Amino acid sequence: MTELGSHDTVLAYFISGLAFFALGLSVALQMGRAHDYPYRRPLVLIAAAAFLRALKKWLDLGALDSQFSRPLRARLNGAAASPLVGLARCAR
Repeated sequence: MTELGSHDTVLAYFISGLAFFALGLSVALQMGRAHDYPYRRPLVLIAAAAFLRALKKWLDLGALDSQFSRPLRARLNGAAASPLVGLARCAR
């Protein structure tokens, strides 16, 4: 492994992705329990952003040693921000 791909870095990326995945999963499970919850749409957007961010972190983890799918990771970064922009529009 290169300096960038040290074990500490790999562990940090994995745990960060796992945290975002857990956030998305917990929000998605909460949506299933509260059918009449008035803020259902923002929850969908938060869950989507968390799942996309987790996927990006794990793709970054695979790319530590190479130039693996750089355009895909850049698009995924933008896609992860899109639900947050939608969330800001819902807040108005």
